[in-house]
Amino acid sequence: MGILRWHQGDIAAAEALMSEAIELYRAFDYPGMVAVCIEVSGWCAAGTDPDRAATLLGSAQTVWHQHSHMTLAQAAINPVTTTVEEKLRAELGAEAFEKSYAMGRESTLEVAVQLVSGRTPATAGRSGSASLRASLTRRENEVATLVADGLTNKEIATKLTISPRTVDAHVDHILTKLGFRSRTQIARWVSADESR
Repeated sequence: MGILRWHQGDIAAAEALMSEAIELYRAFDYPGMVAVCIEVSGWCAAGTDPDRAATLLGSAQTVWHQHSHMTLAQAAINPVTTTVEEKLRAELGAEAFEKSYAMGRESTLEVAVQLVSGRTPATAGRSGSASLRASLTRRENEVATLVADGLTNKEIATKLTISPRTVDAHVDHILTKLGFRSRTQIARWVSADESR
């Protein structure tokens, strides 16, 4: 129904149906269908929030690769996704599209689902990146920057005159808040944010 509503141009109804479908598919443990819903949500966002749309499309790819083997479903919607991606590349520019898409690829399933429902800002969007920066404390932002500079937790502790255990806690909080799994993802996010 969500795809039909999107095709008819009723984007608000399509988005609502996709959010509802995601909750149902997650309850019954159908990650492949969750991926479909995330991808279609990317189509819906393309007209009003291209950064978020690119992030959603990247997130959908991660869900496909990590949680699903539904190659037929993916193949069925791929032609539309390809068209949407081309439009987004033209609107955002290749570099901005790739940054947003890469941020989506690095997100967890939970962050992708939250992004669809609007509970989490777009991880790569121009305003979304600022919102994510604002979600971190001043100290967490400092730690994230030093992680991006390649410092170890011990080196960060020395530089900020805090204990290594405190740095460990800050890094854990950053990973949780951003929905990341590694220091490399933090470093990429900081680099992408600073290049805006």
